[in-house]
Amino acid sequence: MKKFILLSLLLTSFTAVAAEVITILDTRIQPSYEMHTTSSKFYVDTKSGLGYAKVSVDEIQREVFPGPSRCDEFGCYPDRQPTQITRRVFSEQVMIANLRLENKEMIYTTENGEVNCGRLGTSRIFKIPTIYLSGKCVLRETLNYDRLRVTLTIK
Repeated sequence: MKKFILLSLLLTSFTAVAAEVITILDTRIQPSYEMHTTSSKFYVDTKSGLGYAKVSVDEIQREVFPGPSRCDEFGCYPDRQPTQITRRVFSEQVMIANLRLENKEMIYTTENGEVNCGRLGTSRIFKIPTIYLSGKCVLRETLNYDRLRVTLTIK
């Protein structure tokens, strides 16, 4: 049992050292009790070569009373389907300090060296510029009531 605990501590310490976590954005948004959806995506400006994170928070409100009842020759019937209203609460483009575009490669510079986060290519169907991520750089967003935190994890 002791060997298992020591082994698990050793493995978790290696994974903690290997991953670097950088806080990109830490802000407060308008508090609400409605359901929120958060989104954060990488964005690279092809002209300047700088890397950004596009962060947005949407609020989904459900209408309790969707509208008037439907009536026909047999009587009136309430509309049972509540509708959803989506409202953008927060939208911002945040620059990631050490992320840059070099020869269509998205590179993040750390203290230990450079990490290849992905490459810039074109999509097969729509032929628009698309970032193909390698999985070494991950954007994570956390929303706790009114506090929004976006972190970049480098593996």
